[in-house]
Amino acid sequence: MTAQHIGTPWTPGPDDWVVDPAATPVAFPLPTRRRARRGLLVGAAALLLAAVVGGFVLVREIGSRPDSPSEVVEQYLTADQRHDWRASWVLLCHAEQEAAGSLERYVDVKAATMATTGLDIADVTVVVGGARERVDSVQPSYLVTFWIGHDGLVRREEMPVVEEDGGFRVCGG
Repeated sequence: MTAQHIGTPWTPGPDDWVVDPAATPVAFPLPTRRRARRGLLVGAAALLLAAVVGGFVLVREIGSRPDSPSEVVEQYLTADQRHDWRASWVLLCHAEQEAAGSLERYVDVKAATMATTGLDIADVTVVVGGARERVDSVQPSYLVTFWIGHDGLVRREEMPVVEEDGGFRVCGG
């Protein structure tokens, strides 16, 4: 830039249009290609993160499957005691889920049943026993014996369990 005196009018000269990049740090917008590449990288990173989180949840879900027919009955009855109808839905066999219609309908029916019976199943004691294989069934299935205690009375019951999707599911709860 040319030197100026205060009060004199300024007219740009040829040196005024030259910019020294080292002397003037200016943030210029990235070219379109670089912006697009950065957007793709951010999108890919978000997709990778979602895949990792989804994989973790899937492994956790598969890892938390019951290892035995007795375990699935115990988890099912525990979910019922906690009024966790969504958890008990996951443990039902496909035939029971189809008969119930939808998860929302299943939740509504379970909640209405609890409201009309007046029984607080949180006060119920449940002891799950062993399982025995059923020979009268086409697909591998078991009968699990369990005892329900409430108000000093104990009742023995059995619950059918089938093998589906590589695990055990309650079928008749």
